[in-house]
Amino acid sequence: MTSRTATAIVSSVTVTSAMFLIPSVTEAALGEQTLRPGMEHADVAALQEKLTETGHYTSRIDGTYDRPTIQAVRQFQKEHQLTADGITGAETFAALLGKTAEAPAEYITDQSAKKLNPQNTLSPNTSSIDVKHLQTALGKIGFYEPEHATGRYGATTEKAVKRYQQARGLTSDGIAGSTTIQRLNDEIVLSPTMQTASATSTIIRLWNEGSHVKDLQRSLKNAGHYSGGITGIYGPKSEAAVKSLQQANGLVVDGIAGPNTFNALKKTTPSTSTGGASGASPSSASSGLIRLWSEGSHVTSLQKNLRSLGFYNGGVTGIFGPKSQQALKAFQQSAGITVDGIAGPQTQRAIEQKEAAKKEPAPDTPTAGASSTSTSTPSMLRLWATGSAVRTLQEDLKRLGHYSGGASGTLGPKTEAGVKDFQRAMGLTVDGIAGPKTLQAVQSAKDTSSNTSETPGSSAGSGNSGGGSTGQTSDGMLRLWSSGEAVKTLQENLKRLGHYSGGISGTLGPKTEEALKAFQRTAGITVDGIAGPQTQRAISGAPSGGNTGSADVLLKPGTRSDSVRELQDRLKAAGFFSGQSTGYYGDVTKKAVTDFQKKWSLVSDGLVTQKTWEKLEEVSSIYLEDAVKPDNSSGSGSFNAINLIADASELIGIPYLWGGTTTSGFDCSGFIQYVFKQNGKNLPRTAAEQYNASTSVSEPRVGDLVFFETYRPGPSHNGIYIGGGQFIHSGSSTGVTIASMSSSYWSERYLGARRLK
Repeated sequence: MTSRTATAIVSSVTVTSAMFLIPSVTEAALGEQTLRPGMEHADVAALQEKLTETGHYTSRIDGTYDRPTIQAVRQFQKEHQLTADGITGAETFAALLGKTAEAPAEYITDQSAKKLNPQNTLSPNTSSIDVKHLQTALGKIGFYEPEHATGRYGATTEKAVKRYQQARGLTSDGIAGSTTIQRLNDEIVLSPTMQTASATSTIIRLWNEGSHVKDLQRSLKNAGHYSGGITGIYGPKSEAAVKSLQQANGLVVDGIAGPNTFNALKKTTPSTSTGGASGASPSSASSGLIRLWSEGSHVTSLQKNLRSLGFYNGGVTGIFGPKSQQALKAFQQSAGITVDGIAGPQTQRAIEQKEAAKKEPAPDTPTAGASSTSTSTPSMLRLWATGSAVRTLQEDLKRLGHYSGGASGTLGPKTEAGVKDFQRAMGLTVDGIAGPKTLQAVQSAKDTSSNTSETPGSSAGSGNSGGGSTGQTSDGMLRLWSSGEAVKTLQENLKRLGHYSGGISGTLGPKTEEALKAFQRTAGITVDGIAGPQTQRAISGAPSGGNTGSADVLLKPGTRSDSVRELQDRLKAAGFFSGQSTGYYGDVTKKAVTDFQKKWSLVSDGLVTQKTWEKLEEVSSIYLEDAVKPDNSSGSGSFNAINLIADASELIGIPYLWGGTTTSGFDCSGFIQYVFKQNGKNLPRTAAEQYNASTSVSEPRVGDLVFFETYRPGPSHNGIYIGGGQFIHSGSSTGVTIASMSSSYWSERYLGARRLK
């Protein structure tokens, strides 16, 4: 006898640690502070740019330490055997900037470049003094930081060689062969004094780093050619800005910032400061413009004004990051100004005028009753607003049936959609912004439905008891999250009509709402998921065809459920349906049902009543009998319940198949029959027959059968009790699996336990 055995496999991973040289403030733009999730800063943009270079980051470089950034950092940390915590600290910076101790200290000598031997090919994963000379030579012409020359041919060196080869039109394989070395030797001879950019004779090329690069980026930003972060890394974005400047000034467009480029830049931007140490924004001194990553007191003032006007809810940092820019764009859109996220003279004047007007008494100021915290509650709640006012709005929208998310206190896209839905229902301008009119309408709607309570039995005192319904509003509507007796009745009716398969909970949740929409769709009513008077009348009067009582209808056209799939399977077995069992009760299924009814002299209206179902079950069961027939001779034999459960557990994961009795697929009773057959017990084929072949017991014990009433009255589903309030069965949507008898679905449908006779 077999049994399921769980085997735990424990993997042991040995992590090799490495020593890192921590970069100083002057060595690079990165590494000056620990960067953490949630930060918004130019250094984060530099981090993202560096991670983009390494191939770990593919999202937008926006300076926000968000989920994609965290994932990229973690992936990088894992690859470099660092603690994968998603926080960019000193060790991560060191690895990212290639400052690993790749070679013994004796390789680190002077930084002077020496000619290399073209006959000596240098390849990755080697260490030698020649490698160090290669690194120094590459550093002299801007492809490698010479102070990082270690003599170890690692990934950083390989990338530098590849970049050099690409720039010179050589085969880009990352190997310093004779052709690459000879070309490099020629350039060293031609440029004996070229160093890593200093003061006035600076030449800055792609991937140079340092304070001189920061100065260049600030100047380019002042001149309007650069909108990126002041990172100190001369990446593709900085190079493109230099090319833009060169093209505008009639220079050779090569992206290399040399003397001519610096002279043109000096003429373009009036001298304000050389190093940006004055504290003024690099973008404001000469032009008065505030752009992305501008910094200074004027940015602080702008953030305060945008916050006062209800467009900004972030921190007053003095740094014009993406969040500030988004707020500015929102203001520009509302003021009818070109939306570019740049605070120029026109935008700044408009903000000042709005601020001045705001200080005067306004005739449309919301009344005190609109908010209990009028002094602190923002007059407008927009996308990405946060705080208690947003939380209150979410709770109100949820109560009114326009929002189904959590009360997080952040106005995200889902909340915005809820605001729009409410505005649409109230005939307001649909913009997703909760301004004074919208907030007042929410309050009014709340007051109108103040008799609605989440707790059954509580009185709201509005006089509209509605027969005990706690979720029915004064207009008789049942919406998402309504609760009470009226909702219970609605769920029972929807279940009776075949549109709802959940529990009778008395709360109109998403599943009930979906069932309501399905009914409205089939009844030709506006599909909004709200049970208003028209929908409620239609439900109470459905179906209206033939002489069939509505309470007798199990399934009808328009229904989509597992029960319909079983109906189609049974019709197929009886020879009346030849299509695919889709679970949707369409015209083809209706015709098959009508033909079956005509054949057996039933009311041929295409509706599956109790009589129709019983006859179909009787007829189709004839075709479902397999070679295993009930054998009463072994019916009194005993079996080992533990072995029975072990065999049943071996079948977990086998898919559900209506009519299935083999390991290719089981239906519920086919699974029971198969498992008991394996243990010497032959049972009848259907759940109803197995019910009759067993005796009722008050409490189940391991090995007993447990029966449930699902799509029709009587035993229509069963499983084997395995103890601990659980049973194993073949579910139509799960296949063979273990389920809890205390779950809301099964506990409501439980008929009882039975033991074989």
